[in-house]
Amino acid sequence: MKKELFLLVTLTVFCLAGVAQLSQTKRATYLNNLNNFRQVFGDQNYPKARAQDVAADDGVYAYTSKLPAKNDSAGSFTSNSVSSLALQGFGFNIPDDATIQNITVTVNRFKKGGAPIGDHILSLMQRYQCGVGTPCRYGVFWTYLDTYAGKIYPDTETQYLFSQSGAGNNGGFAHNEVYQWTPAIVNHTYFGVRIDNYVPVGKGSVAIYYDLVEVTVEYSLPGNNP
Repeated sequence: MKKELFLLVTLTVFCLAGVAQLSQTKRATYLNNLNNFRQVFGDQNYPKARAQDVAADDGVYAYTSKLPAKNDSAGSFTSNSVSSLALQGFGFNIPDDATIQNITVTVNRFKKGGAPIGDHILSLMQRYQCGVGTPCRYGVFWTYLDTYAGKIYPDTETQYLFSQSGAGNNGGFAHNEVYQWTPAIVNHTYFGVRIDNYVPVGKGSVAIYYDLVEVTVEYSLPGNNP
């Protein structure tokens, strides 16, 4: 009874505030293949990966080719040792008058191979390629300089959540940039998730596997007061 009363009071305050809290969860329709992506950038070491491979937690994986490890952290490496995962075309339809409150990326992943490997940068993006006045990566970055769960890829499939506010001043690589997510950005086909790994160090090679990647956007709408 107490719980029901608390919920009733909460709902009443919520309605009187005249704000509707909503969310949408979407999966990508493009994996490294939007706008002739592979002809311009190559397959980014995801030669067979498709968006539908990461559309469900079902044991069907998008995975890289084998990424050769380098002998030591100061040694040289080739582009075959790194990969870039670009997921776009999420199909959000957030109303124009909404305010983005929070964005969460859910990632199920693991690696096969002995050498440790992890994120160079994981972020949301407005588009894949940067240009003058047109940012690509946007919002909060998770980088190899940070400490967080999921930075180093596990040997068994594990789910991680990467969450950021709809606006803040902790964006960018150094966590000191102002950002503001808007419905126009989130609804755009170019909006997406980008994950680049750092070079594995050790012996042999490593492959990265993704089972699920989805984005949840929480937003509020102006309510109609009676």
